[in-house]
Amino acid sequence: MVLHTGNIGLKQGLAVVVEAARITRDRRDLRWVLMGDGSQRADLQRQGSDLPNLEFLPLCATEDYPEFLAAADILLLCERPSVKDMCLPSKLTSYFTSGVPVASAVSAYGSTARELTLAGAPTPSAPGDAEALVKQIIALSADPQLGARHGADAAQYAHENLAFDIAAERLDAVLAAAVADHARSAPRKATRHGSGDRPPRSQGRIATMPEGSTTDAS
Repeated sequence: MVLHTGNIGLKQGLAVVVEAARITRDRRDLRWVLMGDGSQRADLQRQGSDLPNLEFLPLCATEDYPEFLAAADILLLCERPSVKDMCLPSKLTSYFTSGVPVASAVSAYGSTARELTLAGAPTPSAPGDAEALVKQIIALSADPQLGARHGADAAQYAHENLAFDIAAERLDAVLAAAVADHARSAPRKATRHGSGDRPPRSQGRIATMPEGSTTDAS
């Protein structure tokens, strides 16, 4: 099972999955599943209504989500060609921690592709290229050991870099560095009675005040 989860909207560019399912409709070993909802679901269902190897499921309960991911042979991540440096898909961490290999069709120049590469995932296909996506999926299906290595590498990457406590520590370090940088670059304010400071010019005549007096002379 090739499983895509989450939003089914414009950003995901999931028409490529329908086309990939059409290309592989005669293969009994490949089943494509889109689990979730969104603005493009109904249209994609109409496009793939004649495909027996394409299935749509509602998004599962949060507590069941890890089990659905673990049941997949390959997890799928897709983005439109125009999506490059938007925020990373929130499901990416869950994908990585599942230990299941992640296939993708995303821009090679975007932040998602960089994160996939760091995690040791297979090289992404170009967005919208169904033929290339099919080749990527077939390669992973034909070599279970290769898929297992990709999945294990991604799980280790997530454990070492994306865990909550590690992310919190890095955020603290970034904030501390920003505060320190601001302190260094902020202009120093002159103190009113600091050593070596020139006293402010008085307005009006100057009077000699008794020692210890706090009454203004002006």
